[in-house]
Amino acid sequence: MRLPYDVLWYMFGFILSDDVSRSPTTISHLCRSWRLAALQTPFLWSHITMVLGHDMNQKNELAQSRFERADNHPIDLTIRARRHFSDAEKSQLILPNAHRLRRLTIESFLGQFSLPLLWDAFPRRMPLLDEFYGLSMPETRVHMIRKPAARFSDSEEFSSLIPFGLKDLNPHRLSFVTCDVYCPKNLTTIVLAPTGLFLQPTLSDIHRILSGTASTLQHFEYEGPTPYLCSDTKYKPIEFPDLYSISIGYSDDVVPFLCFFKAPGLKRLDLLSFKHSPTTPIIPRTYGQQIPTNPKKLLRVISQWKSLHHLGLFAIGELPANATLQYIQCLDSLEYLVLYHAHSFAKVLCSQGSNKSSILLPNLKNLLYTAAGYESQLLSFLKARNSHNLGPLECLVVDIDPKFLDARAGRLSVEDLDVLRTGSRFLKLFTCQSYVSVEPQQWFWGETSV
Repeated sequence: MRLPYDVLWYMFGFILSDDVSRSPTTISHLCRSWRLAALQTPFLWSHITMVLGHDMNQKNELAQSRFERADNHPIDLTIRARRHFSDAEKSQLILPNAHRLRRLTIESFLGQFSLPLLWDAFPRRMPLLDEFYGLSMPETRVHMIRKPAARFSDSEEFSSLIPFGLKDLNPHRLSFVTCDVYCPKNLTTIVLAPTGLFLQPTLSDIHRILSGTASTLQHFEYEGPTPYLCSDTKYKPIEFPDLYSISIGYSDDVVPFLCFFKAPGLKRLDLLSFKHSPTTPIIPRTYGQQIPTNPKKLLRVISQWKSLHHLGLFAIGELPANATLQYIQCLDSLEYLVLYHAHSFAKVLCSQGSNKSSILLPNLKNLLYTAAGYESQLLSFLKARNSHNLGPLECLVVDIDPKFLDARAGRLSVEDLDVLRTGSRFLKLFTCQSYVSVEPQQWFWGETSV
């Protein structure tokens, strides 16, 4: 019995979602009727991967055939590069199909200069391009997502999706432009980890890019040496009506950077001391810390966001206790709290003194707590929540002094152990020796199964 083509096309969609690279070949080799149906299904061939090996005369028959079979369907192109494009690849594959690109991924193994050079092979005019992900091993990441419905007028058509490029192609004098004069427009996501770029973006570059896309931006992430700020330069805060997520990894004073963001609807905030807790593998070297962040000013800036659902603080300095207490007590909507080497915040969270009202965080579901030596305060926090019938956390991950778990040392009673066990549906304990080599991102949980 032969299935109608429309039924087969519906099935192809499920098969394709499992493996976009091999599925088209698998489907087309199954039988004659499936092959005929597959050849008439352009979306099946629209996910294309090119691996640029060391051979400059490399033939790209598979990619060429998929470009042709995709017909006029938008293309999702992935390029894994161990060399730069040849002239033939540019003229025969890249330029003729650039106008059809919807998503472009470039993974480069060529070092810090390669990402701008590879990107420069593409024309500026790519009207369908809504997403770019660039990775230059091991330190540079760029991720831009633009609203799919956003199209440009003739005057805006030159707006590049990527905020860096090349200005001078003289091989003896390459001039890298970190941020082009044409800023991206209508972006929903900006991710920059530019540690390996030839030129780091300045705060002026970042402010210009953010200002140009503030009305649509939803997620912003930056990790690397803090963009340079002249001491006499001041920037106006930018209104972000839809921004819900900010993640900044920094090395120097992050306060001027954070002051860019006037985002009343912010739901997620992650602040990481890039020098001590990088989420991206980096080559060991000395970064920043010439202008340390003032804890009081930092707390004053983040205190504007009281409706957070997720707060992650990684290796930040000592925060003022009273002001920190006041801020924590305002976080009634908080569901996820990550305190990784944020000892002062952790101590205040779990201080339940008689002269202070209890901190309960009534909507908290997940807590990562690294403050070994303050286990008793954590127990007080869990007991206070239990006494107010708030129920157990979904997930509790905590570093703990092994001696604290040793009943023979007299530091842990049976009641205390029960508090830990009943304080959350999922409990993970680890010691201060074991988490040093663990990347903080591994502790970013999603939905926790009970």
